[in-house]
Amino acid sequence: CEKLERIDLVGGEIQQVNIAIAAFLMEKWRKDMNEAIDSINQILPDTPAGDDIYNVGKKAFAIREWITDVLRKFSHYQTQHRLLLKEAMTTVELAMWKKSINERDNVRERVGEEGGGAKRRITCGADGAKAKVKGPTASSAGAGAGAAG
Repeated sequence: CEKLERIDLVGGEIQQVNIAIAAFLMEKWRKDMNEAIDSINQILPDTPAGDDIYNVGKKAFAIREWITDVLRKFSHYQTQHRLLLKEAMTTVELAMWKKSINERDNVRERVGEEGGGAKRRITCGADGAKAKVKGPTASSAGAGAGAAG
């Protein structure tokens, strides 16, 4: 393949790779990946082909190295991209959690101000449960017995 001087990537697979590269968060990564993909076309014109059937040739070797380099870079940037996304998601979750707590505290402070400066109190909800439980008490049992007799 002495005349092989250029490789153009075509087809559906390369479109998916281009979409993935375009989604990388860092411009530097996108630029590096595009340069790595195009680098083979800078190397091939000056790379000699193999001489005979026993000599694999430097073009084939250059293409193998190029593929390995592109895949290695893609994998590295993809991993870094995922780590940045995970960190960003954690930051957003913490911010939302903090906002939720601040809003709850603001509501409690407003209720305290409206109630004449009453102290903030945290309850477990037992007050509401006590009002719902109705049963005989000592005073009601005695009153009922006196009325019957």
